[in-house]
Amino acid sequence: DPDAVTVSCSPGRPSQDPPVFGFSEASIAEVTAGETTICTITNYPLDRSTDVGISANPTQVRRGDEVTFTITEENDGEVPLTDVFVNLDESTDDDDDGDLGRFDKDSAGFSGDTNANGILDVGETWQWIRTTTVFDDSTVIATGHGLDSAGLDITYPFDLDERDSASVDVLFPSTDVGLSLDVDTIYEGGSVDVTITEKNDGDVDLVNVYVNLDASYDDDDDGDFDIFDKDKPSLSGDDGDGILNPGETWTWTATFGGITD
Repeated sequence: DPDAVTVSCSPGRPSQDPPVFGFSEASIAEVTAGETTICTITNYPLDRSTDVGISANPTQVRRGDEVTFTITEENDGEVPLTDVFVNLDESTDDDDDGDLGRFDKDSAGFSGDTNANGILDVGETWQWIRTTTVFDDSTVIATGHGLDSAGLDITYPFDLDERDSASVDVLFPSTDVGLSLDVDTIYEGGSVDVTITEKNDGDVDLVNVYVNLDASYDDDDDGDFDIFDKDKPSLSGDDGDGILNPGETWTWTATFGGITD
């Protein structure tokens, strides 16, 4: 490892010259005829490490909204890295091939290369910003890469900190309304018992819930027959908070008389 080798010779003197043989430290020995000098080469491996991070803002959105991802890669090791990039992938297809994007020093939204040398120097943090439209719940995985002086790719799982993830929850408001009658046929002027249900089959709490009942010939959704909400005495299924929670089903019953065609 030429980045972390020291050489000392005895007898000898420390070198005041630039490092030789690619070594970071060296010693010069002057050897006369018949003299023996012992040189010790010590390898001190330097830490190759980066810390990759990704965050989403906001983390909870409605379908079709935009989310901004912030991706960072910090060199928290002791060796500068070249050819640095970060791959983004869906957690369902975690093959580190950058299906959702590959971010390097030439990508849009890049910053952090303080000395503009294209090298992720020790202590330096590179950052990328990406805004995208989301339609479904997703978890995005960021995996960092970078080469040391020997051409070794410093990445996950060699360095566990080279990977991070961010999740986005896409809200899906939805209800399923049902209506049933106790009979299919009645005499004119008769009555019918009606059961109305509304189930929250989405993932969002719903407030101000109500169901309008209208005749088919006057389908203007203004509740000509009746309006059913949380204050109707016949309501069942509410846990008492007046909110139609995900998975909850509200049920109302009513009797209508004097029915005509």
